[in-house]
Amino acid sequence: MAKHHVEQSPKLDFKNLDFVKFGEYLNEYSIVDKQGRYLHWSQLKWRVPSKEAENIWYAVKFRRDQAKKSTGLFDKNGNEFHFCIHDSLEPKLHKIVQLGAGKVAAIAGSQASGHVQQNYLVSSLLMEEAITSAQLEGAATTRADAKKMLEEELAPSTPDERMILNNYRLLRLADNRKQEPLTRDLMLEFHRIATHGVSENENIPGEFRCSNDIYTNRH
Repeated sequence: MAKHHVEQSPKLDFKNLDFVKFGEYLNEYSIVDKQGRYLHWSQLKWRVPSKEAENIWYAVKFRRDQAKKSTGLFDKNGNEFHFCIHDSLEPKLHKIVQLGAGKVAAIAGSQASGHVQQNYLVSSLLMEEAITSAQLEGAATTRADAKKMLEEELAPSTPDERMILNNYRLLRLADNRKQEPLTRDLMLEFHRIATHGVSENENIPGEFRCSNDIYTNRH
């Protein structure tokens, strides 16, 4: 059977690199895309503007090079194998550790395994809190379906699932930025995530209301 050809990624050319644009791409792009996918060049180039694809790839590759970890393993040409662990990968690694009955932990080392397990535990607790909070607010979905959506990064199919996803993203953001002061911009970011796609009135996610039309009534 013929081997599937893997397209080689472009090599970084410093002579023709637009460093101003490169800096902008570094601010905009990360190790993974917005859906948490670790894309190869052959996949990334179709998801970005074609004229900017190579420069965007250089920025992504640079970020990956900064985050890569050494394995101590080399190919026949002396090139070392490296790897990156990003946030969306950690729950999957924890499952591998469980399925491997500790064998992966022995390979990766107890310190790496402990870090993965700690992050997975936090992620699991945030999922549980997001689901419970949404259900208390009236979300009609089963815990099993909601957890599957979050763990497998599935798109929400109902307004109730959207509420749960928003809760989870809000909790993740709060956890990641818990050391920062609670500024106006951060509060608006919390509001944008919490109300995205679920607001039943004319509120605009991430913005303060422009009027003071508030009505109350006795029941």
